Amino acid sequence: MPVVSLPRTYPKLCALHPPRMIKSQSGYEQASKLTKELDAQSTKLTKDQKEFLTLLRHLIGRYEEKTPTLSIFSKSWLMNTS
Repeated sequence: MPVVSLPRTYPKLCALHPPRMIKSQSGYEQASKLTKELDAQSTKLTKDQKEFLTLLRHLIGRYEEKTPTLSIFSKSWLMNTS
C-alpha cells in the first residue's frame, strides 16, 4: 500500500473524517480505509494519530456488533490490527 500523507494533529484528522457513529456501509468503508492507511504508518504515528486510530477502531467495532451480516474476515482483520 502506498504511503498516504495524513494529517498529524487530532483536529485536522477530525476535519478529514469527523468522528461519528457509523450508520451505513459507506461510512464503515470510509472509516476502514482510513484505519488501514493509519495502520500502514503505525511505526511513525503521532500521539494524536494513535488516539484517532483507537477511536476509529472503537466506532468500527460498534458498527460491526450491530451489523451481523459483515464478513468474519473484516471483523478478524480489525481485531488483529491493534
